[in-house]
Amino acid sequence: MPRSIAVGKRTYVVEIGAHRRFWDRLLRGEWEPETFAIFERYITSRSLFVDIGAWIGPTALYGAQLAQQCIAFEPDPVAFAELRANVAANAGQAWADRIAIHECAINKDGKSFTLGGSAEGADSTSSALFPDRESQWTVRAKRLGDVLAANRKLGQPVFIKIDIEGGEYDLLPAIRDVLADSLVTTYISFHPAMLLEAASRANQPDRAQEIFVDQHLKAIDSLPWSRNIKARDGSRVDKAALLDGIRRQGTFPKEILVGAP
Repeated sequence: MPRSIAVGKRTYVVEIGAHRRFWDRLLRGEWEPETFAIFERYITSRSLFVDIGAWIGPTALYGAQLAQQCIAFEPDPVAFAELRANVAANAGQAWADRIAIHECAINKDGKSFTLGGSAEGADSTSSALFPDRESQWTVRAKRLGDVLAANRKLGQPVFIKIDIEGGEYDLLPAIRDVLADSLVTTYISFHPAMLLEAASRANQPDRAQEIFVDQHLKAIDSLPWSRNIKARDGSRVDKAALLDGIRRQGTFPKEILVGAP
């Protein structure tokens, strides 16, 4: 059943399907209002917007209205089917031809891998961290560098959203050069609880905590600290404070904005 969704300054149409409660939350402004505010501020009419982990489309359909081009990636096959239907529901809109969707992941090496999810899929928690969940799919993947090489115009600014349910810990060390690019702004969602759960399933508690800290230290080391790095509320992220937080309290911000002017 098609439904018009008004969020922030934008409106788009979706097929409600099994996610009525999610869309209701979005309409009430209860789902990531900071994300849409960040999109409005940093995605311009010249931007290439790359949505990595597009799920059923709430951010891709929004960002496509701001950007010159939007490329969205979603490997969960059930979520991708909904994403495709939601994109199709907006056919005829002036911005509809700016969005391209791909049923694949972005990872460090572009090799296929096992994605684990709930029995039904499409619940936004499908993850490479849990390949032994009740549903498993072998999914295709691409390298981010290859995507940019194929789609980015010379001198074009890029806005990248990364929300891949724990896969970010493996991806970030492989995209240091992208994060350091002065024309690239990257909004990264971290999933420390999922990482700790995955480490705990396969290891003793002490070892799980060691893996948890080590993965966050690698993520911190992957960030270009010569650039501006902010939390989603706009406050500056301090590297020393980040290191202290993960080593002493096991705390880490859920979102980081890299390269924000």
